[in-house]
Amino acid sequence: MAWHKNLKPIQTGWRVAFYLTKAKLSGVLRGQKVSDYCARKRLLFKPKLGLQKYGTIGPFWEKPKKQLWKEIAEEEKKIAESLKRPDVRRLVDHMYHFFGETISIKELERDVGSDPDAPAFQRWMEQLALDDDQTIE
Repeated sequence: MAWHKNLKPIQTGWRVAFYLTKAKLSGVLRGQKVSDYCARKRLLFKPKLGLQKYGTIGPFWEKPKKQLWKEIAEEEKKIAESLKRPDVRRLVDHMYHFFGETISIKELERDVGSDPDAPAFQRWMEQLALDDDQTIE
Protein backbone atom coordinates (compact mmCIF):
# COMPACT_ATOMS: atom_id res chain seq x y z
CA MET A 1 0.00 0.00 0.00
CA ALA A 2 1.47 3.32 -1.04
CA TRP A 3 1.65 6.18 1.41
CA HIS A 4 1.47 9.81 0.34
CA LYS A 5 1.93 12.93 2.39
CA ASN A 6 -0.72 15.52 1.58
CA LEU A 7 0.05 18.75 3.44
CA LYS A 8 -2.60 21.42 3.55
CA PRO A 9 -2.74 24.66 5.54
CA ILE A 10 -4.89 24.58 8.67
CA GLN A 11 -8.21 26.29 8.02
CA THR A 12 -9.86 25.83 11.41
CA GLY A 13 -8.25 24.89 14.70
CA TRP A 14 -11.17 22.84 15.98
CA ARG A 15 -10.68 20.15 13.32
CA VAL A 16 -7.01 19.83 14.31
CA ALA A 17 -8.03 19.50 17.96
CA PHE A 18 -10.50 16.74 17.05
CA TYR A 19 -7.84 14.98 14.98
CA LEU A 20 -5.13 15.16 17.65
CA THR A 21 -7.43 13.85 20.36
CA LYS A 22 -8.92 11.29 17.98
CA ALA A 23 -12.36 12.54 18.94
CA LYS A 24 -15.44 11.04 17.34
CA LEU A 25 -16.17 13.13 14.28
CA SER A 26 -18.40 12.16 11.38
CA GLY A 27 -17.07 12.49 7.88
CA VAL A 28 -16.57 10.79 4.54
CA LEU A 29 -14.09 7.94 4.28
CA ARG A 30 -13.46 6.20 0.95
CA GLY A 31 -16.64 7.64 -0.48
CA GLN A 32 -18.89 6.53 2.38
CA LYS A 33 -20.31 8.59 5.22
CA VAL A 34 -19.01 7.35 8.59
CA SER A 35 -20.03 8.37 12.09
CA ASP A 36 -16.48 8.15 13.45
CA TYR A 37 -13.84 9.33 11.00
CA CYS A 38 -10.86 8.63 13.30
CA ALA A 39 -11.97 5.17 14.51
CA ARG A 40 -9.27 3.38 12.48
CA LYS A 41 -6.59 5.53 14.15
CA ARG A 42 -7.81 4.89 17.67
CA LEU A 43 -5.76 1.71 18.07
CA LEU A 44 -5.29 1.71 21.83
CA PHE A 45 -9.02 1.42 22.40
CA LYS A 46 -9.53 -1.64 20.21
CA PRO A 47 -10.53 -4.79 22.10
CA LYS A 48 -8.11 -7.74 22.26
CA LEU A 49 -5.13 -5.59 21.28
CA GLY A 50 -2.88 -7.40 23.74
CA LEU A 51 -1.70 -4.28 25.54
CA GLN A 52 -2.51 -3.43 29.11
CA LYS A 53 -4.19 -0.05 28.72
CA TYR A 54 -5.13 0.61 32.34
CA GLY A 55 -3.88 -0.16 35.82
CA THR A 56 -0.13 0.00 36.29
CA ILE A 57 2.27 1.90 34.07
CA GLY A 58 5.94 1.11 34.51
CA PRO A 59 7.81 -0.14 37.58
CA PHE A 60 6.96 2.90 39.73
CA TRP A 61 3.27 2.01 39.80
CA GLU A 62 3.82 -1.66 40.55
CA LYS A 63 3.83 -0.96 44.29
CA PRO A 64 0.58 -0.73 46.23
CA LYS A 65 -0.61 2.76 47.09
CA LYS A 66 -0.16 2.20 50.82
CA GLN A 67 3.47 1.25 50.30
CA LEU A 68 4.06 4.33 48.13
CA TRP A 69 2.57 6.62 50.79
CA LYS A 70 4.63 4.88 53.49
CA GLU A 71 7.83 5.49 51.50
CA ILE A 72 6.88 9.14 50.96
CA ALA A 73 6.18 9.60 54.67
CA GLU A 74 9.52 7.99 55.58
CA GLU A 75 11.38 10.27 53.16
CA GLU A 76 9.65 13.37 54.55
CA LYS A 77 10.47 12.27 58.11
CA LYS A 78 14.11 11.72 57.12
CA ILE A 79 14.30 15.22 55.60
CA ALA A 80 12.71 16.78 58.70
CA GLU A 81 15.14 14.96 61.01
CA SER A 82 18.12 15.97 58.88
CA LEU A 83 17.11 19.63 58.95
CA LYS A 84 17.20 19.60 62.76
CA ARG A 85 20.98 19.13 62.61
CA PRO A 86 22.77 22.50 62.98
CA ASP A 87 25.41 21.69 60.34
CA VAL A 88 22.75 20.81 57.77
CA ARG A 89 20.72 23.94 58.59
CA ARG A 90 23.87 26.08 58.28
CA LEU A 91 24.69 24.51 54.91
CA VAL A 92 21.17 25.13 53.58
CA ASP A 93 21.31 28.78 54.66
CA HIS A 94 24.80 29.17 53.19
CA MET A 95 23.75 27.62 49.87
CA TYR A 96 20.67 29.84 49.73
CA HIS A 97 22.81 32.98 50.02
CA PHE A 98 25.65 31.52 47.94
CA PHE A 99 23.35 31.01 44.95
CA GLY A 100 22.01 34.53 45.33
CA GLU A 101 18.60 33.36 46.50
CA THR A 102 17.85 32.13 42.96
CA ILE A 103 16.91 28.67 44.25
CA SER A 104 14.06 28.41 46.72
CA ILE A 105 15.03 27.55 50.27
CA LYS A 106 12.45 24.73 50.29
CA GLU A 107 14.15 23.13 47.28
CA LEU A 108 17.55 23.36 48.99
CA GLU A 109 16.12 21.92 52.21
CA ARG A 110 14.73 18.94 50.30
CA ASP A 111 17.95 18.38 48.34
CA VAL A 112 20.31 18.60 51.29
CA GLY A 113 17.90 17.06 53.80
CA SER A 114 17.26 13.96 51.70
CA ASP A 115 20.96 12.96 51.76
CA PRO A 116 23.01 15.12 54.13
CA ASP A 117 25.70 12.46 54.38
CA ALA A 118 26.59 12.67 50.69
CA PRO A 119 30.33 13.28 50.26
CA ALA A 120 29.86 16.61 48.48
CA PHE A 121 27.62 17.96 51.25
CA GLN A 122 29.98 16.64 53.93
CA ARG A 123 32.96 18.42 52.33
CA TRP A 124 30.98 21.64 52.11
CA MET A 125 29.89 21.37 55.76
CA GLU A 126 33.50 20.71 56.84
CA GLN A 127 34.65 23.75 54.86
CA LEU A 128 31.99 25.90 56.52
CA ALA A 129 33.10 24.64 59.94
CA LEU A 130 36.74 25.43 59.11
CA ASP A 131 35.80 28.92 57.93
CA ASP A 132 33.88 29.51 61.16
CA ASP A 133 36.89 28.32 63.23
CA GLN A 134 39.27 30.66 61.40
CA THR A 135 37.08 33.70 61.94
CA ILE A 136 36.88 33.02 65.71
CA GLU A 137 40.67 33.09 66.20
